[in-house]
Amino acid sequence: MMLYFLSFFVLCFAMTGVARRYAIWRHAMAIPEFRHHHLEPVPRGGGIALVITMITLNLLMYRFHLIDIATARSLSFSGFFLLLACIANDLKPLPPLGRFVLQVVAVVLALIWYNRDLIVIVLDSYLYLSGLWIPVLGLLLLGLIKLNNVMNEVDGMVASQAFTMVFASACLLAISGEEQWTVPLILICAPILGFLAWNWPPARIMMGDAGSSFLGLFISLLGLHLAGDTSINLWVWLVMMSVFISDVVTTLVCRLLRKQEWRPSLHKMHGYQILARRWDSHFYVTLLLCVLNWLWLFPLAWLAMEFENYGLFIWFASLLPLVAGTLYLQYRPDDEHEPHAQL
Repeated sequence: MMLYFLSFFVLCFAMTGVARRYAIWRHAMAIPEFRHHHLEPVPRGGGIALVITMITLNLLMYRFHLIDIATARSLSFSGFFLLLACIANDLKPLPPLGRFVLQVVAVVLALIWYNRDLIVIVLDSYLYLSGLWIPVLGLLLLGLIKLNNVMNEVDGMVASQAFTMVFASACLLAISGEEQWTVPLILICAPILGFLAWNWPPARIMMGDAGSSFLGLFISLLGLHLAGDTSINLWVWLVMMSVFISDVVTTLVCRLLRKQEWRPSLHKMHGYQILARRWDSHFYVTLLLCVLNWLWLFPLAWLAMEFENYGLFIWFASLLPLVAGTLYLQYRPDDEHEPHAQL
């Protein structure tokens, strides 16, 4: 396994380097947000290398019977379609409705090949997410794709979140003695780390919509497959996503209450964006994400796995301090950089 891990780490690292040189040659550059000093353009589009490497890895894992054909199709081909859609959008920008339709098609393809029966437990009640519940899962996948796109404005943040969720899942399964998915999860970490080596702040290449959209769909689908095959339930996945969920949802609600424009593309008022401006640093914001994930959310994820009946309440408990922190950032009067704090 170690040989394959190193091989895909090196492959993604090398392909990301090639993508960086190509982006520089094409002058496909982006100005980093939320930095007050030493503004330098950064190449963009590095997520394409990550997507290609991860799809190749998925097909190889199917070849060696580490995952089944339905999982390989669901994780790979829907993501490949989303990659093509994002490349087409880069060549000729599509209207929001056009991008949304392409994302819906990718989600539909993913769910067509998804053949698990999901059961969500709340106290003594059992909810079977099949049949008429499939559209709800589709909306969840679409929401998590959008979630990743919104949070992809700080170096290393989305890639760090993806690595944390995958590796944390491998750790939880190892703790519970389940080996079926442990090896595939560890292998999936390899290309993510290969890309993160370039994307860690200060980033030498940015992920772009192709990478963030793919990771949003891939990580969400992976959670559904784990919930169907292992003791990692949907509450565990939601707990591990709590930083992203709390930031996006709390910011959206605050802006609606203020009767302000709600679309993320028209404002820079998410909690992580405010912190990046105040600290003048992407590094500390991404580091804070990692600390919260491992010291706060990982233990709660283990509790949600062990006590699935109380998973909903454990998830709410994980959100409380994160929502409080986001509200504090939203409403705390500050200096000239944040006029939004004045109501």
